Amino acid sequence: AAVPVCAFDSAVPDVMLEHLRKVFWADAAFWREHRYSNLARCSSEDVGYFSYTHPLSDGPCATSLDRIIRHLLEVATPHFPALREARYAEWWAHCRPHPSGHQMHFDSDDEGIGGARHPICSCVTYVDGAEDVGGPTLVTTQRLGDRALGASGCLVYPRPGRLTIFDATVLHGVLPGRGPPRQPEARRVTWMVAFWRDIAVRPWGGDGLPGSSRPLPDPSSPFSSGGRTYTWHQDLRPDDLPASPTKVAPRAVAPTALPRIWEPVDLGAEQGAAAGELPEYSACFQF
Repeated sequence: AAVPVCAFDSAVPDVMLEHLRKVFWADAAFWREHRYSNLARCSSEDVGYFSYTHPLSDGPCATSLDRIIRHLLEVATPHFPALREARYAEWWAHCRPHPSGHQMHFDSDDEGIGGARHPICSCVTYVDGAEDVGGPTLVTTQRLGDRALGASGCLVYPRPGRLTIFDATVLHGVLPGRGPPRQPEARRVTWMVAFWRDIAVRPWGGDGLPGSSRPLPDPSSPFSSGGRTYTWHQDLRPDDLPASPTKVAPRAVAPTALPRIWEPVDLGAEQGAAAGELPEYSACFQF
């Protein structure tokens, strides 16, 4: 089966890409205020994974990110027609050093708590970092309901401004960068958007901690809760993104095909899966 992924250069207008760099550059308030560790887990030191969810509408954009999300949806829909049914966009971001990858996983609401529920598709925008910082995104043909291990995959290498779009029901991850980094302080900054037919938006609790599928705070003022104050979102007012033509001419990028994605190892008797069978989700794909 073909790997359900496509990639494009020049798919994101320069003004939008520069705005994302302003919000998510390696020393931005976004990372500090979420206590993001970019050396170990590459997630919040308080809660691990966290994300924000926006309802999709045809009305005026409430934030600058809503404009960019609409643009990504326009680019992606011809390649994933089911996106016409999308009602929500969930996003998260990462800032990784060169040797840091991301474990193989399936995109799922609230990290699969209560059962895996997948988006329609997910998009990766490579915001910043040289082409030799970090490794490629690996997308496979493996789906959660498969009885056997998937046979193939594709690699999409990072490049600033590159957009990768893939079927969110398949197993994917990020390979670590190879060899020593030429610039040890450089970071691979990516912004991910998953489009959903339906997803629960989980309100902020009294502790003020970030979490899965939070509503974005009002960008017109700081947000305080549980002794925590967030200011990073104040750069997301609609007029913080200068108006510009959004018509672009995306150039298709051919992913690098991988005819084999699994390597046989001695699993041992305690693993509970015979060779070639799909291990349990909780036992293999999450840390």
